[in-house]
Amino acid sequence: MPTQPYSRRDILRSLATGAAGLTFAPSLQAGSLTQFPDGFGRAKRCLLLYIYGAWSQLDTFDPKPSAPEEIRGEFSAIDTCLPGVQVCEHLPRLARQLSNCTLVRSVNHDQVAHAPAVYTALTGVRTNLRAGILGAKATDHPAIGSVVGSFRPPQSNVMPYVTMPYLTAEGAGGPPQPGFLGGWMGRTHDPFLVLQGGGRPDGFN
Repeated sequence: MPTQPYSRRDILRSLATGAAGLTFAPSLQAGSLTQFPDGFGRAKRCLLLYIYGAWSQLDTFDPKPSAPEEIRGEFSAIDTCLPGVQVCEHLPRLARQLSNCTLVRSVNHDQVAHAPAVYTALTGVRTNLRAGILGAKATDHPAIGSVVGSFRPPQSNVMPYVTMPYLTAEGAGGPPQPGFLGGWMGRTHDPFLVLQGGGRPDGFN
């Protein structure tokens, strides 16, 4: 069981291989991941824009202009402020700011259905399910916001983890989707929901 603090390199390596949930979950559950090296990170908050079912990477950050026509994106690629790095032609302002970003093109998964894929993308843990409704459970691995809110709590009297504009549900009126809640960290680490139209989604008890 790891007991020493993790470095930035350790965490990024685990995230890049899609094994973050498997690597860090036992340590979190055992309470050993409670200290970080001096100077670890300067971020004061974490903002995750999870764009569910949105545009392809070929039409945004990885246009693959040298790939065959049947593979590459349909839009042209433009240079960014980083030598040798190109993005889609429709992202000119972001292209000028890319030196302030970290562009990771290697993250992937082998899930073939939306619910397992979303859970894997948000937690780094495979579900081993090919399809079907999962439904959020108390044994799920926690959301990024739950972890950050626990180990980097706010310095002022504000909610540590807020989700908006809705909590994704499975199917028509189905249960909340896993990957957005506190899971085995407990209900106190669930997000504060700022929902369109107010109210609580079906199945969120």
